[in-house]
Amino acid sequence: MIKSSLEANVYLRVIDEDSVLNKLLRNQEFDLPSFFITSYAKLLNSSQHSDMVNSNNSQENRQYQKRIKIANDTECDVLVKKATLNKCPRCWNYLAINVNELCKRCDDVLMK
Repeated sequence: MIKSSLEANVYLRVIDEDSVLNKLLRNQEFDLPSFFITSYAKLLNSSQHSDMVNSNNSQENRQYQKRIKIANDTECDVLVKKATLNKCPRCWNYLAINVNELCKRCDDVLMK
C-alpha cells in the first residue's frame, strides 16, 4: 500500500499523442515528479503503456489505473504504482538503489 505521494511512481499516457497537452508534457517531462509531488513520473507512449499494463497485472504491482479527461476533454491513462526503489535519506525521494544510501542526484550534488 502507498502511504505517501513520494512512495508512488506515476505513469501517464495522453491518448492523442499529437495533442497540445502531450507536447506540453513532453517538454516538461523532467518536472513531472514535482508536478505530481512524487519521486518518479514518466510520460508513456502507447506501446510503453501497453507493456507496463500487461507486464504488471498482479494486484500488488498495480495500485491504481484510470482513464481521465483533462484539458478540453483530452483523455489520459494514469497508472500509479508503489515505488520499487529505496528512500534517499537526504531528499526522501524513493530513488536510492540501496537502503540508507543516497540517490544518484543527491550523491552527485554532494560530490561537487
